[in-house]
Formats: sequence, C-alpha cells, structure tokens
Amino acid sequence: MLTLPRQKSTPDWSQAPQWRRWLTQLFRYYSWRGHYHLQIDPALPAPAAVLPERRLLLLHPDLERFLTVSVGVRGLPVEAHARRVALLQALCAHEAGHLRYTDTRAWPTEATLAHLVNCLEDQRIEWRMAQRHPELWTLFTMLGDVMAVQARQSGHAGTAHEGCLLWRWEHDQLQPAWAPRADQAELWADVRPLVEASWLARDTTQVAWIARCIVELMRSDQEWQQAEQADEQARASAPEGDDTEEAPSGGADAGADASAPGDRPLSEADPNHVDHHRHLPALTGAASGDPDGQPSAEAGEATAATETPAPGVDRRDVPRPPDAPLELPPPVDVEGLARQVAPLLRPLERPAAPTAHRTRGRLSSRHVLQGSERPFRRPGAAGREAALHLTVLLDESGSMLGEPTVLARQAARLVMRAAELSRSRAQVIAFDTEAVPVGRPGPYRDFEAALLAHAPLSGNTCLEPALRMALDARPGLEEVPAVVIITDGELERSDLAACRALLRAHPHVRVVPLLIGDAVEQAATYRAVFPDAVVVPDLSQLTLRLCAVLRHWRQTMRRPRA
Repeated sequence: MLTLPRQKSTPDWSQAPQWRRWLTQLFRYYSWRGHYHLQIDPALPAPAAVLPERRLLLLHPDLERFLTVSVGVRGLPVEAHARRVALLQALCAHEAGHLRYTDTRAWPTEATLAHLVNCLEDQRIEWRMAQRHPELWTLFTMLGDVMAVQARQSGHAGTAHEGCLLWRWEHDQLQPAWAPRADQAELWADVRPLVEASWLARDTTQVAWIARCIVELMRSDQEWQQAEQADEQARASAPEGDDTEEAPSGGADAGADASAPGDRPLSEADPNHVDHHRHLPALTGAASGDPDGQPSAEAGEATAATETPAPGVDRRDVPRPPDAPLELPPPVDVEGLARQVAPLLRPLERPAAPTAHRTRGRLSSRHVLQGSERPFRRPGAAGREAALHLTVLLDESGSMLGEPTVLARQAARLVMRAAELSRSRAQVIAFDTEAVPVGRPGPYRDFEAALLAHAPLSGNTCLEPALRMALDARPGLEEVPAVVIITDGELERSDLAACRALLRAHPHVRVVPLLIGDAVEQAATYRAVFPDAVVVPDLSQLTLRLCAVLRHWRQTMRRPRA
C-alpha cells in the first residue's frame, strides 16, 4: 500500500509569528502604549477588543467574512492579503483610539445609555485618530462601509435609536441606504443634529451629556421605553457580583456582542424587531474601560493632550506589514514536459575508465606485432557535449494579452524548470518596445517569484532591444548560446532589418522563433529573417517543436571524443 506524504499546510495568519509581531508593534504605534500584548481569542464575540486592566489587545482569528465583502465598499484593496492588512490596521487603530481619547470616568452606569455613548464615541475617536494619522481616513472609511454592508444585509428597522449607530456609516454616502420610518422621521430630525454634534465633542464627558439629551428626546418613543424597562428588569434579575452590565463597550458597534446588555431589551421587548446590534459584528467587546465600571488610568482626554510615547515605541514610521505569501503554482503542470527538454539542454555524460589496463581496451594489431605488453589500446573517455545557455525572449506586447500570455509564461516556466533539472543556465527577457529581464540563471523557485511579481508590459512589439540584450550575454566556457523567441506579434520592417543586422554580427548564436496562437500570417515575415520559425498552437506542440529544434542543434555541434 502506498502512503502519500503529508502536505504541510500554510499556517493561518493568526498563527504566523510575523503577523503577531506586526500587530503588536502596530497597536503600540497608534496607542503610544509600549506594554500591550496581542492575544488571539477564537471565543471572542467580536472581531477586536482591548482590555486595559490586563494590557491586552484581543483579536478574533476569523476575518474571512469581512474579506469577502466588495460591492459598495470604498477604498477596499483587490487582493486578499491587502484587505487583511487594511482591516487589521483599522481595527488596531480603532482600539488604540479608545485608549487615547475615551475617558471611562465619564462613562454612564446605565447599560442602555452606555451603549448609546459608545456608538457616539466610536466616530469621535476615529476622527481624532485620523487627524493625528492621515492614512487612517481611508481605512476608517473602508471599515465603515464594510459594517454598513453588513447592516444592509441584515435589514433596517428605521428607528431613531438605530440611526444613532448606523448614521455614522451612512452620513457620507451619496445615497444613504438607511432612512427613518415615517413615524420616526420627526424624532430623527431632532436626534440627528445631536448625533453629528457628538462626533465633534471635545471629550467623553461632552459625548455623555449629548447622549443624555438624546435619551430625553427618545423617552417618548415606545420602543425606547420598552428597552429601558427590559434593561431595568435585567439589572434587577442579575446575580450579585455580576458586573457585565456596567462594562462599557469600546467599539464601533457595541451591541453586536450577544452578551451585551444594551441590545437584549429591544429583541426581548418585540419579537418582530430586527436587532441589528446583535447581527452586526462588533469592532470591540467590553473594551476600553475596566470591566468593573471603574475609571481607567489608560484613557482620558486630559492625559491624551499631554501624553508622550512610552519607552520602546517607535513614533517615526508606521510598522510595515508582513509581505504577501508567494502563492507559487506547483511545477506539476510543466514538470513532465520540462523533463523531455532537460536532456537536450545538457546531455548526460557516460563515465569513462579512470585508468587503462593491459587486459582491456581495443585490440591493436600494431601492438601485437611489436610484442607490446599491452596489446589493447587505452579506452577513450566518454564524449562530452557542451551545454546550451538558453535565453527566452517573452513577448508581452498588447496583442499577447489573454491566452497568449498564459501560454508564453508556461513556456518560459518550462524552459527554466528544464534548465534547473539539467543543471544548465537559462534566462527570460520580457519585451514590448523595451527589454526587461524577468528571470536570471538560478533556482526555479526564484524565477517563479519574479514571474509572479512581474506585470505585463502591454506595449507595441519591438524585438530588436530584447534580441540585442540576449546576443550580448556572455555564456560560460562550456556553454553554447541559443535564443528562443515566444511571440505572436508582427514586426515592423525597420525592426526586421535591425534583427537581421544583429544576426549577421553574431553568426554563432542559434535563434528560433516559436509563434504561438493564431500567428500563421506572421510566419512568413519571421521566416524571412529566421528560417527556423515555426507556429505552435499549444504548450504540448511547443514542447515537441522545441525538442526537435534542440536535437537539430545537437547534431550540428557534436564534439569529437577526447
């Protein structure tokens, strides 16, 4: 029975040391606290939280639900790695903002009021952080749009209480998706100016005062009255010593935590009520203050105005995130074809006898007539054949976009893999109107990384600069230079004349164009300068033609036995 080897899977970002190191440095950079540490908590009911009393930044390892959101999100990077970097940076900066600008001494003890203060405080601290760090404007906008999309998917109830949370994500949209119900429109017209004023408040004390004004306006709302009554019942039924109700939540969506007391009353009071705070993922859990409701010495506007970076915190530059993992395609798709080409780049040498012996060799009649003690000739060493130094010219002009580019890059990978297998040297030069080296002689994995990082040029087709660069390359002492051109573009007359002059100046270099795709019309033009030009429709035919050309070259460059 065959046992397949266990494949080593790529570790999740939360388990990678470079990610944990970067997040710790990033949080220390934004918070000016040098003694906080990162902890990944799968049981965290929110994406992020900060615990000042334990000096911890908590993050949930599952962020894939945020990375899949794309429609309606401004500033969202295209690549998954860049999305993860942007999301984590926004979360860390948000939590750091609570440490720097939220004064928990002004936090109300009523859970419903504390929830409202938290909703208003989130936007204020984000604006304050973005004023200090302008790169956060785009990140906070992206994060707000992601949360707004999550809210739209859950549905809107249209209450003024809901608007206190959602309006900070919808206020700068061209067409806000949230709007108050008809019976809440008049109340929202009075609440909205207070909500927007809280974002510009001087400190948390002013935000708490504005929240109390909003509460006074909403006391006439039946749903708000039911929420307060349910909150009072929950506080009365809570066992002694249970301080969860007094824990202020320091996040952009404080009510997403299912255990937060601010969101239970609405859903319990009205079973038909859509509780967005429970369905929306929170940015923090019970967070920026002490869970016992006591003032935290880590926060406060008074200290933020005169604070200085903690020892060991680098305030010069934002910590650089980890590099994106190189998702290298496995060489399995070209491995078999590369093994067909490899022996033609450097044929295997037969081992020769290191020393001669009188009892073996080729019988010599002259030695026999002379009565020599050694009637056999000394066996000769195995014939050695020079290795090919192959240069692939990869056409990346505008006509190559799409399937031709995929085929050309597969052919380049095939040649570089064959060179590694045969221990010969090869290189790849991309060209349009200019020539750019992509792969130097070296390990195949390095070429894969360079090819992935290389963006197509997409200009016009001009072969002369790339051909000149290939012909000017200096092969080794035991190497024979050869050039393979992979293209489908039509050459200009001036370009053909320049290529013809280069070939005349380097008659010892062998050159063959492989015209890929539907390039039959260009074949006659190429054959006027390159007689060996052939048309190949796919990778397998390209390999067969390349092997035939290499065999022909081998027959013309045989070296005599030593």
